[in-house]
Amino acid sequence: MEERSLRVLEFHLFLQGLQAYASSEVGQALCLALRPASRAGEVETRLREVAEARDLLELDGDIPLGGLAELRPLLHQARAEGTCLPSQSLLQVQSTAVAAGNARRFLQKSERPHPHLEKWRERIPELRDLHEALHSAIGPRGEILDSASPELRRLRREILLLRSRIRNALENLWEKEDLRKVFQEQIITLRNDRYVVAVKAEFKNTLPGIIHDQSQSRATFFIEPLSTLGENNELNMLLQDEKEEERRILLFLTDRVREKSGELKQAVEVLGHLDLVFAKAKWAKACRGTLPELNGRGYWRLLGARHPLLGAKAVPIDLRLEPGQSILILTGANAGGKTAALKTLGLLTLIAQSGVPIPADEGSEVAVFGKVFADIGDEQDLRENLSTFSAWVRSVAHILEEADEASLVLLDEAGGGTDPGEGAALTMAILDGLHKRGAKVMVTTHLHLLKAYGAVHPHVANVSVEFDPETLRPSYRLLYGLPGESHALLMARKCGLPAEVIRQAYSYLGEGEQKTSQLLQSLEQTQRELERKLQEGEEARREAENLRRQAEILWHQTQKEKEKLLIQLREETRSEVQQAREDLRLLISEFKAKGRTDLHRLGREIQSVEERVGDWAREKSEEGGPSGAPGALPASDSPDAGLSRLREVFAQRSAEKPPRPPKRGRIDYSIPSPKREINLIGLRVEEAIPLVDKAIDEAFLGGLKELEVIHGAGTGRLRQAIREHLQDHPLVKAFLPGGPGRGGNGVTVADIGPAISSRGDQRRSNKAGAGDKP
Repeated sequence: MEERSLRVLEFHLFLQGLQAYASSEVGQALCLALRPASRAGEVETRLREVAEARDLLELDGDIPLGGLAELRPLLHQARAEGTCLPSQSLLQVQSTAVAAGNARRFLQKSERPHPHLEKWRERIPELRDLHEALHSAIGPRGEILDSASPELRRLRREILLLRSRIRNALENLWEKEDLRKVFQEQIITLRNDRYVVAVKAEFKNTLPGIIHDQSQSRATFFIEPLSTLGENNELNMLLQDEKEEERRILLFLTDRVREKSGELKQAVEVLGHLDLVFAKAKWAKACRGTLPELNGRGYWRLLGARHPLLGAKAVPIDLRLEPGQSILILTGANAGGKTAALKTLGLLTLIAQSGVPIPADEGSEVAVFGKVFADIGDEQDLRENLSTFSAWVRSVAHILEEADEASLVLLDEAGGGTDPGEGAALTMAILDGLHKRGAKVMVTTHLHLLKAYGAVHPHVANVSVEFDPETLRPSYRLLYGLPGESHALLMARKCGLPAEVIRQAYSYLGEGEQKTSQLLQSLEQTQRELERKLQEGEEARREAENLRRQAEILWHQTQKEKEKLLIQLREETRSEVQQAREDLRLLISEFKAKGRTDLHRLGREIQSVEERVGDWAREKSEEGGPSGAPGALPASDSPDAGLSRLREVFAQRSAEKPPRPPKRGRIDYSIPSPKREINLIGLRVEEAIPLVDKAIDEAFLGGLKELEVIHGAGTGRLRQAIREHLQDHPLVKAFLPGGPGRGGNGVTVADIGPAISSRGDQRRSNKAGAGDKP
């Protein structure tokens, strides 16, 4: 990039603003030395680095680079053996080593990936050993610490004790009666690194000692008493030893710095670059900059572009050169913003190629140019006796010589400073030459011929700055596809020229000029009207789109509410059903428990009746009484026969009684089909016993004669517990181990039916026998 073009586009003022965001002198120097890159890959890398730095700024704040110093001059100084760097220089090395460690940790702790900055983090050298060596020897103000070496600590301790001894000796002189009048005042001070006392001039010979100095008024002499002469000499020797030890320490530390010279240079370069990158990110954040898209086809599309040096006063404009176009001719009123637009395009291009986000809206696009040429303003050179036009011609000649397909050319007021016809003809020829070389051009002008040139060439775009003839004020908006009128006479009237002068000026305009001016004004008015209607249509479209989005959002919200209500209803229904099932389960459990209790009670009652009936039957049998009377029981020794007859009697009596009406609130449930066996293998005793009871109940109610309880052999604990439980079960007559083919001792076969007391001994014998089997 040519320095002249950078100066004309005020790139240096941008760099000065960027410099303010750097944290160190190294970063500030890099900001001022920043130049645009000319290769798209390098520009892309620079922009990616800044994007990552901006992300880190939002997440973790600014990178800690405090203490980074420009070490390269002092490292150059320390190259020679025997060089001794001062402690202040070593303090700068120490602070730079601290900054390197802080920066490395800062970049390492980020949770998001930042691949471009990660490469720079990996290049930060490890300087912990050097930092620790310097930290233990150099204090925060550059002083050499006692901890720098054991010898230095010893010397300073002796110096401190000796100083105290000397001061005590001098203070004792004040207490002597014959010397009190000698002293001007009771102060002890140093002259030539030796302790002295202040003595009145008239008594200078009274106190034996060495005169080292006197006051400006000559009223006071500073005398070292002979009594402390030896101690002062000893002190001077210790002070000399201290200086030699300090120099030895500095030499040692300088050697350590020399050994790390390469790493320190690399640290300064890497940290300086990071400072530059984060300065770019902070500048972009302050001006609301965005990352532009890059293209290699030479066109640009800057949306809402703002000149970065104008701050809040900058008016956003849209700058674009479409594919297939190579020249943009900008025309319009004086003070309408043409030159500002030209500079905005040039400066934002330079900023983007420097790797800095530009103050423009999202979606902006820039081209990467290898060369940028700018001829803006009055470049006449009085020393070479060149007029404005001559200076312009010389500048354009240089541009034609250097321009190529990777060039951006910016020309302000092309063809000015000479005859309008000749100036326009020359400018058109220059534009033809630049087009043939493949350069992209933006030019501002007031010449009508150049406006016509733009209308007849497809690769040329006419653009004008909007101007309101009623208010005589520019809006600074750019109108594409329409050349602009200069409105020179209107502006002259606004600036205060008399009305008769303006009328006279209009009379001098040729008919063709007036018609051209009127045509351009009419076209401009039509363009504004079309722009207004287009804007109204766009606003209506946006409003309709906004309403559509709102309706879509409302529909989605309704769907979400519907789904939410359905889910809630399902949950409530599921909860109610579950509660109902739980209530029903509890009722059934209660009913079963009650039924089981009734069955047990009934079994006991039947057993008692059987015992009484058996006794009665035996008595009647012995007496020979009738046995065929209605309701009489057969005289039989068989309890089964008596039980059968008892059941018949109960059934007959139940049939004679009218059925009871169902009780309100009664719950009917079906008894499941009884199972002939139950498998309890793998269950614990407390889990198995309730299942055994349930299976016995169902078997009894279902009319089964026996039930196989499969408990397995195992340790025998489950088998023993089940058989002990069956011994006293009212619905189990007897039980035996499973025979061959029926599981052996791993199965217990229970005979289902009410237990009979007349065979209780036999049941107990059977149960005992079954329980004794292994």
